[in-house]
Amino acid sequence: MSGTRRRPRLGPGYRVWLLEAGYTPQTVRAMLKDLGSLGRWMDAESVEVGAVTVTAIESFLADRRAAGGRRVPTVRALRSMQTYLRDVGVMPGVFCGLGDFVDELDARQE
Repeated sequence: MSGTRRRPRLGPGYRVWLLEAGYTPQTVRAMLKDLGSLGRWMDAESVEVGAVTVTAIESFLADRRAAGGRRVPTVRALRSMQTYLRDVGVMPGVFCGLGDFVDELDARQE
């Protein structure tokens, strides 16, 4: 993969973090799928680690809906992922300002 920057592997740590936070195994599986989907979307759209914005999250979710995804999370559902990524310091500020816009974005999706 010459010239291609690989994303850090976050799934195993995220899984442990979610289980320790009290999420059920079924919920953890779904949340890991969301993390993987976001990572693949970032690769496909050439979104750099640390460059995810609220607009990028909206685009990610819109692309999943347009592709006919059976289960598309809301922006609010991605809060745990945001917290984890900040906690591990891998993507500081990855969802810059997300908390300020969650209610507005959720309202747009309804």
